Amino acid sequence: MENQKTRGLFCFQNNLRISDHPLLHQALSECDSIAFVFCFDPQWLQPGRFQLKPLGSMRNKFLGESLVDLQKQLQNLGHELNIIGSSLRNLVPQLVNKVGFNRVYRCGCVNHNEASTWQHIESAVADQERQFNLGQRQTQFFEQLTHCLFYNEQLPFNLEDLPATFSQFKTRVIDLEVDSPLPVPSSWCAAEDLHQHLNFQVYNLDTVLNAESNTSNHEAIQGGSQAGIQHLEAYCAGQHPSHYKETRNELDGFRNSSHLSAWLAHGCLSPREIWHRIKTYEQSIERNDSTQWLCYELLWREYFQWYALKFGPKLFAFGGINDSKPCTTFMAQRFQAWCHGNTPFPLVNALMSQLNETGFMSNRGRQIAASCFVNELSLDWRYGAAYFEQQLIDYDIASNWGNWQYLAGVGADPRGLRHFNLDKQTAQYDPEGQFINKWRGSEGQIALDATDAADWPLPMDH
Repeated sequence: MENQKTRGLFCFQNNLRISDHPLLHQALSECDSIAFVFCFDPQWLQPGRFQLKPLGSMRNKFLGESLVDLQKQLQNLGHELNIIGSSLRNLVPQLVNKVGFNRVYRCGCVNHNEASTWQHIESAVADQERQFNLGQRQTQFFEQLTHCLFYNEQLPFNLEDLPATFSQFKTRVIDLEVDSPLPVPSSWCAAEDLHQHLNFQVYNLDTVLNAESNTSNHEAIQGGSQAGIQHLEAYCAGQHPSHYKETRNELDGFRNSSHLSAWLAHGCLSPREIWHRIKTYEQSIERNDSTQWLCYELLWREYFQWYALKFGPKLFAFGGINDSKPCTTFMAQRFQAWCHGNTPFPLVNALMSQLNETGFMSNRGRQIAASCFVNELSLDWRYGAAYFEQQLIDYDIASNWGNWQYLAGVGADPRGLRHFNLDKQTAQYDPEGQFINKWRGSEGQIALDATDAADWPLPMDH
């Protein structure tokens, strides 16, 4: 009977791949037919938190490329990726009602706002079923974390007992086995055609992909799982992993870091795929401190995923996870100067110019820029975190906000506020001034403020 068929709706989010995707395997094995959707919420392009866009132009372009890649892969398997200009909150209940889906799949999230959205969706669907007198609940919802190294049940502690520091976390999990990546599913159920049911605007990929974006020295950062796999293989084909620890603090240079973070952030690559590729490198080429450090970096990322899941809304709180009271203020002129690389600090200016033109900044650079924001400029750390969210191609909600908390002294670092000496950092990482010259860091203003605290203009020689 038609009404007895299992019809699945699969919602892609930050899991834009079909390899190493256990939730996809589950959905295909349980459903007679399935439809794939990605919701592009128009609100992502509008000012949101702290009047900054949740999605800047360069990450939007990378996202568009990733969706094109996923769309092509699904089409080759007889399926379609329906990319809809709508929020999940609006789309999913309507599709369940109109099409009759009885199973909905989505990747688990660490963002409490997304979790609240899904609670709303489930309630809306349940209300629909009661309204139409369907009796017992017809639609089942399934979720699974698809962007972590470990599953919840693998952790040697309950989430509420998450270690207070990364060092403690690493000690507890370093010997855990990381599951081998799953292959692309070999068996696919029938495809559901949604076109007759959709009255939402389709996300215009052509507009995004043709948008002007100055990617400067990062032309190789192209979205999509296939590009990510190619980059991972190219990175491991040479000796780059063997020298990661020595080069990871360089401020520039495409091969000085792994540059895998953008594909990780969008779920084009899974951390398990990267972890096992590094282990293969260690077995076939070399195992040293640098290859081990790459694994530590994945564990750092892992820690912040569980950190965000545990602390929920506290990830965005001014006082952080401990309800601290940072001594900061907000001066719009200082904030804008930092955003546009127009401060009295040449290294910070250069870093911000690099970020604004490429959507990328090295890990060392992020620490330096954030330290200046919190310490020299005495600004509310959340505005800096929100600006990174807007600008970074590799924005990851847990890593970004967790690291900003860590540096601002309101997060997981037991030593409190981190303050980087800008002169020392410049001497150590840009002694010849090449990075500052390349990114025009010396063109910033001489004075820290153009007005005093009462908004009276300051004299030029102040």
